[in-house]
Amino acid sequence: MSRRAALIVIAARLLTASAEARAEPDPACGAAGRPWVEVVGQDEIPEKLTTFVGLLGAELSARGIALCTSRADAASPPLATVRVKAGSDQVALTVEVHDAITSKQVSREVALTGLPGDSQPLAVALAADELLRASWAELALRTAPPPALPVPVEVTRTVREALAAPPAAAPARVHLGVGLVWEKYGRGVSLYGADGSLGVGWSRRFRTALQFGLRTGPTAEATDGGVQPSAWSLGLAAGYTFTPVEGRWGLDGVVLVDVERLTFVPAPASGATGAEQSAFALLSGLGPRAWFAALPSLRVGVEVLATAVLRGVDAADAGQVFVGVGGIGWLTELGVSSAL
Repeated sequence: MSRRAALIVIAARLLTASAEARAEPDPACGAAGRPWVEVVGQDEIPEKLTTFVGLLGAELSARGIALCTSRADAASPPLATVRVKAGSDQVALTVEVHDAITSKQVSREVALTGLPGDSQPLAVALAADELLRASWAELALRTAPPPALPVPVEVTRTVREALAAPPAAAPARVHLGVGLVWEKYGRGVSLYGADGSLGVGWSRRFRTALQFGLRTGPTAEATDGGVQPSAWSLGLAAGYTFTPVEGRWGLDGVVLVDVERLTFVPAPASGATGAEQSAFALLSGLGPRAWFAALPSLRVGVEVLATAVLRGVDAADAGQVFVGVGGIGWLTELGVSSAL
């Protein structure tokens, strides 16, 4: 059974019970001025499909439109007429709608193959309802000819609801990311390591993230030995997407504020002494991030930020600073992120 057939089966069992609880379509109506649709040629409908009239009537009634099987004396003309013609092989039929408002006829072939008997009336009712709405949708076109009949407010509302854009998908609220990082600072320190991030999307384009990283770096040499830097960092980043968010490629702008706990581990030369030094550095960064959407919820990206150290940390040899985290630098990250 196809997916559409399965959905029809489920809907049939729900809507049939609802339709049976409603009153049957009026045998004759139109005299009271209520907009209405007429079902014609009922003698052409196989007996097993006659309950489609009740299902279609229930759907139209919810929009304020009556479904009738004949016309009352002095009745106003129907908005449309619906006719169902059975095929010769009994597994296909034609649903026709004669639309009096737009002065046209539309039809659809409905295949009943693979549908259980109790689901076939719903398939017919759905086809008829879709044809009515599709025909009336012409009224929304700026180039449409004037309607042949006054358009009831019930039809206008039906068209508006049928053409309403689906609500935009809510932005992914949680983002997880990991990346490889390389930093270089004007006072000579280089650091490399990895970052993990936990982000929140506040809109389709804007998000913030809390980042945690671990760093190490090559030994910096001095007269009396050297020091090896290491660090852990905690930062807050904000990103804004400038390109279409649904694109395969994109470009973000990134702003970063980072606190790093720097440790310089001494490696003194022979006859020299050294002491470990730790302190906090504060830095900010700004730059672009280019990304590629490998999957709808998975991005691979590269960001390059220019950094400014607001509070530095230095290492000294014999009272003279020879290396440190300070001045102007840059940070590069290659990472992946996933939206949950």
